[in-house]
Amino acid sequence: MSNAQISRADEDSAAEAVESYFRDTSSSLDPYPAYDRLREVAPVYWSEPLGYWIVTGYEEGEALYRNANLSRHEASRRQLQWLYSADDPPEVRRDIESWSSTVLNMDDPDHARLRRLLQPAFTPRSVMRWTERIEAIVADVLHQVDDRDEFDFLTAVAYPVPERVICEIIGVPHADHATWKAWAQAGGAGLVSSARGITPTEEFRQTVCAGIVNWCAYFRALFADRRQSDGDDLVSVLARIEEDGDRLSEDELIGTCMLTIGAGHETTANLIGNAMLALLRNPEQYRRFRDDPSLAPKVVEETLRFDSPSRSQPRVALADIDVAGKTIREGDVVMVTANACNRDPSRHDGTDHFDLGREDTGHIAFAGGIHYCLGAALSRLEAGIALRQVAELDAPLELVRWPVPYKGAHGRAVAELPVRRLPAGRP
Repeated sequence: MSNAQISRADEDSAAEAVESYFRDTSSSLDPYPAYDRLREVAPVYWSEPLGYWIVTGYEEGEALYRNANLSRHEASRRQLQWLYSADDPPEVRRDIESWSSTVLNMDDPDHARLRRLLQPAFTPRSVMRWTERIEAIVADVLHQVDDRDEFDFLTAVAYPVPERVICEIIGVPHADHATWKAWAQAGGAGLVSSARGITPTEEFRQTVCAGIVNWCAYFRALFADRRQSDGDDLVSVLARIEEDGDRLSEDELIGTCMLTIGAGHETTANLIGNAMLALLRNPEQYRRFRDDPSLAPKVVEETLRFDSPSRSQPRVALADIDVAGKTIREGDVVMVTANACNRDPSRHDGTDHFDLGREDTGHIAFAGGIHYCLGAALSRLEAGIALRQVAELDAPLELVRWPVPYKGAHGRAVAELPVRRLPAGRP
């Protein structure tokens, strides 16, 4: 069908399944056929029911990520305005600002300034110094399941690894995780509600705000102790960073640590889980990996292309933008759907196959442009080490059952991954 023959009715029909999935991401094991159908007729599509543009084409998505007329700041402001209440004391508003005003949610020039200060702590060379400690953490986590023939890979491996790593990197006691995990989950629940267009109750708003306030108080006490520290944990390093007389404020430190925990814990755990699922669902690739565990970086990159845990983040157009024969109007919300873009057949051959022999695994799972993920190197390192050590286990793993449930969130991740060890002698 030529572009001239594609009608709005064709586009709307192709979009129905995608719109349903966006409303509830736990409702579909495999959204990719729906993405493919929509991309064929409208790689950039305005969804009236959802109230935003859905982008499923790789070329279009990459270009929009780099477009300076798409604002993360405005999208964040709109997304989180429900958190503010005139009845809240000033310190609550201050803490919400600390939590939300991260480098992820800024536009230039504020973004450029903050990223310049943060970048040295997150370069590949900088994060490599954590290699030995991450290896030890992964080995210990896997040791905990030595005597278990069957277990949930997510709760036993995928989550504990980044949870412990992020505590080490930030320099907080792992025992404190049980305390601030609930605060982090409250904030995360607020983001999910906003992304899905759910109108929160006042009780829910207060719960989210209380979590944010408690979390901020925890970090303020931590920073007071670390300002003069010569330690190599991330908080101490960031507190000492200075360039041309410019330093991170306390609120910027808080926002950065919260963002690092959220992205470095939940998203990395989901990446490890998605990778393991892809391997178990593709036995030939799993055997290839077990035969050569040095393929771990390939597993990570192919998973990011094949089934990334980060689906999309909204942006708002600051001016009219023409793309793929459509005009995104000033003020419109745009969702670049990275999962769909990464499987665009115009970018890769055999996009629906998980293939460790793929020479080009290029993707936009870490976004692009000025908002390319600051923690990409750390996420890759953690996931690669975890998956390599899993591949080196004496016995291979297999799925206990399929299908498995998916999470109802704004990302793409399984909720359970039950596995068992194969008996000795099984391939």
